[in-house]
Amino acid sequence: MPSLKLNNNRHVVLDCERMRFAYNGLYSYCKQLGDALLHQQPPNSDLAFYVPENKKGVFGKDSNYVIQNHLHKFLPKNVPNCNIWHCTFQGSNYFPAKRMHAKIVATIHDLNFLHEGIPAEMQHKHHQKIQKLVTRADKIVAISNFVKKDIIEAFNVDSDKIEVIYHGHNKPLYQNFDKPTGSFNTTFFFALGTINRKKIFMYCRQCF
Repeated sequence: MPSLKLNNNRHVVLDCERMRFAYNGLYSYCKQLGDALLHQQPPNSDLAFYVPENKKGVFGKDSNYVIQNHLHKFLPKNVPNCNIWHCTFQGSNYFPAKRMHAKIVATIHDLNFLHEGIPAEMQHKHHQKIQKLVTRADKIVAISNFVKKDIIEAFNVDSDKIEVIYHGHNKPLYQNFDKPTGSFNTTFFFALGTINRKKIFMYCRQCF
């Protein structure tokens, strides 16, 4: 499994640090996006995946990998050089050093802190972090027009560098799904993802 090597090609790094947590939306987003980029990769580009050590190989043994290190938060100069860095999560702490002059693509999935009624001090902290992100980003991907509207209204940002690209999902190759074992004689709600209050699972029972 090779690591990123410098040559005359364009080096693109996809930040998949959030794949350390399986079975949630960000893992699925990174996996689907990474697979799609590999499928569409131009011949004059080198694509690498910034992943935790235990996820090396998740995009195939022949793909390029940059191994995530917690020290990269504080020492970005140790992140390998690249031309384009795709930040796949608005709360990421991982970026290449500014001296590398890499182009930054930032995907913003949501700005929930603007709507959740959290304490003003915490909201201010989140706001400062996102403002730094949108200021540094050369291109911003909003996953919906609602998110784009939030970005424009809440931050000092050039709206021309925001593009709306909805989440997609590749059709699974395996179509014959097995019925789970167990007794399902009563109505139940089935969901995959992180369970926390903002996912409003507590209201799902009202659907039955």
